[in-house]
Parts: sequence; C-alpha cells; structure tokens
Amino acid sequence: MYYKYSLKQLLPLIILFIISACGQKEVPKTILVKEFPQEISIEGERIDFDSLPLCPQEIMVIDTFIIKKRMGEICNDDFFYVYNKNSNELLGTFGTEGRGPNEFLYPTTIGQFIKKSNYLNLWVHDLHQNRIQLLNINKSVETGAPVIDKSFSEPVEIFHPMFVVVISEGDLVGKSMGPEGRLFHYNKKNDSIKWVEYFPEVDKLPPDHMLINLYLGPVGIKPDYSKIVSALQLFKRIDVFSQETEHLFSIVFDDSPDNPEFFTDPDDEIPNTLMHYYSDMFLSDNYIYVYNHNLSNDSESIVNTPELHIFTWEGKPVVCYRLDRRFISFSVDEDNGYLYALTSPDTEEITSQVFRYKLTR
Repeated sequence: MYYKYSLKQLLPLIILFIISACGQKEVPKTILVKEFPQEISIEGERIDFDSLPLCPQEIMVIDTFIIKKRMGEICNDDFFYVYNKNSNELLGTFGTEGRGPNEFLYPTTIGQFIKKSNYLNLWVHDLHQNRIQLLNINKSVETGAPVIDKSFSEPVEIFHPMFVVVISEGDLVGKSMGPEGRLFHYNKKNDSIKWVEYFPEVDKLPPDHMLINLYLGPVGIKPDYSKIVSALQLFKRIDVFSQETEHLFSIVFDDSPDNPEFFTDPDDEIPNTLMHYYSDMFLSDNYIYVYNHNLSNDSESIVNTPELHIFTWEGKPVVCYRLDRRFISFSVDEDNGYLYALTSPDTEEITSQVFRYKLTR
C-alpha cells in the first residue's frame, strides 16, 4: 500500500531533520599516512658563522635573519645572536641574564613573529619570570640590548605554560605541565581558560604529574594565525586545531603506537624500546614541517634515520627527507629552499654546529 504526502505535510519533518543534522557534532577527520609520495635522502653541509653563542639551543630563519638563542642558566653569554641570512655575518648580540628590566631568566620561542615594514618583532616567553614579551629584533641589534615593544604576564591559573602561542594581545594557546589537558586556550577579555582534553586515549594513564610527558610535543601557529598545530613525541601523529582550539583533523601514521610503553610497567617505567618521534616544527604559509627524531630511548642502539616530514595545510603528505644526522632545532628558508639544523653540543665543545640542507623535489 502506498501513501501520498503533500509538501506541506512533509515540511515539518524536513525542518526537524535539518535541525537534527545541524545539532550533531562533526567528528574530526583522521588522515592515515602509510607512506610519502616522495622519500629523499639528503646530506648537510656545515655552515660557518662569524661567532657562535655558547650552548645554543634554538635556530630560527625569519625574514632576512638567522637568529640563534642559547640555553638558559648554563652559559654566561648573551641570549640572542642575529646574523644576515645570506652572508652569515654577525649583526649583533643582546640579552643578559637577570631579573631586571629587559633581562631574561629562561627565554623560549616557537619562532612566532610579526613583520612590519622596517622592523621584525619576535614573541618571547620567559618561563621563569612568567612573562611574555614582543622583542624588537632590529632595534635590539642596533642598541646591543633587548628592546621590548610589548610585555604582559601569563595567567597565574595555568601551571607552567610551555610552547606559548600568542593569538592576540593577552589571548594565548599552549601546553601546561598540569593535568588539566593537552592544550589550553586563555581568553583575556573573559579571563577564562578552555582546556583540550588529553588525547589520544590510552589503556593506562601515567600519574597526573607525568601526563605532560606522555603527551609531550611541540606546538606552533600558522603565520596567518588561522590554525594551531600540535605534534606528539611518543605518538607518530600531528593534530591541527582552529585558532579557538577546535580540533579540525589529525595526521596519523599507520605505525603510530596506540599505547606507548610509558609508565605502564612499574618495573620498567621508561623502557629502552620507547620511541621518540616529533620534537620540533616549522610552520609556513605553505607547509607544515615536522622533525621526526625517530629514536628509541636506548640511544646506544640507534638504527633509525631521522626524518623531516612535510605536509600541506590540508594534511596531505608531500615528502619525507631522510637526514644524515640528528639535531635539536631546525628552521626553513623557503625563499632559497634550505633547511637549517642546529646539532647538540659535542663532548669537546659547548658550542653546536649548524648544517644546511638543500630541499629539492
């Protein structure tokens, strides 16, 4: 038997269906990666500079500059060394250690900058002074001392923020050493904090004070401020969020561990077989660059090659570069097609070496 319904009779059902569909939360997309379209082995060349900071920890290629920053609380030296990108000429150094005005205790950066017509600003987070500052690179080089254009305190409600991204003046996204969540979003206007819960889920969680170590990994922001990227060190995955920390999609490798062996065995809490993946990233308008350490916890049995993974902003894998050495920090000069890598200090020197790789494909 068949029944005939008029459009007028069906209209309430159609409206109800639309409302129901709109009310359903869209599940973030997972992009499963089995392999890269291209895998290329490349070798680096050592680059010599006029002078090197003691104990360098970070390297950044920004605009026409190469900027190196040293570790905190170890070496008695200026924190920032600035070079000409094309000639490697030292342009200036600045930044002394202390609690005074325009001094630092433990400055960290994620390479987030603001480019104006005649100067460059770099956001700097001082971990031990709970302070976020906008550092004027050009004026600091000219004067030989830090010139701070803006400064504000981090919210006291967040326990030891890390990898801090400045969305707008006072609005922040980053990680915390506390157990509340994997990411926080602080809204200065409302003085409110939204947390992104720890994920992906595992069968057995470590103690609360160790959660950050299970979900450790770098955070960065796209230069146009539209997307936040969070990569993980013990999972082989990268998660992309909106500016408001809405989870947009995840890039997950088919060999990413579901349950990393971290604090799962009381007799072997951090086993030698524990793998370490993403430890650093660089974000441009065009691509997501992430450094895969590809190293087990037992450093004496290194068998895996470190890699640079490149993805589009839609999560599509582009190329995997197999590298000839490991490093602690990297940056990309897209204008000239180079990767700059900073190695760990060796046993004989407290300075590090810089290697440059040509990215060809």
